[in-house]
Amino acid sequence: MRGEGKAHLKAKERLYNLVNVIGPKLIVKEYQYPNPFNPEFPWRFDLYVELWNDRKIAIEVNGKVGHSTKHSFDKRQAKTLYLKSRGIELFAFPTKWVSSRNQLSDSLFYEELHLLE
Repeated sequence: MRGEGKAHLKAKERLYNLVNVIGPKLIVKEYQYPNPFNPEFPWRFDLYVELWNDRKIAIEVNGKVGHSTKHSFDKRQAKTLYLKSRGIELFAFPTKWVSSRNQLSDSLFYEELHLLE
């Protein structure tokens, strides 16, 4: 995607590899989902995953800019609730958690995504 730094791209690839190892039914990079609040701008997820137990997961890797304002928090909450009503769980991870010297371990991501069961 345009404007992404190396750390962001590396983070997305790491999450893809982590999820792909568990053998999902479907895994899509750069997935677009219709935005009911503003149809001209679909929601974009770095990963969309469907598991064999019918769980649906959307994953975003948040860069450094634009994710900590009150407005972005409200938008995220609305998006999360809407997707939940459609049976999709939304997870967002800061790039530094996924791709840095002090990144979180694989097992912590599996735990956060509830994939260790």
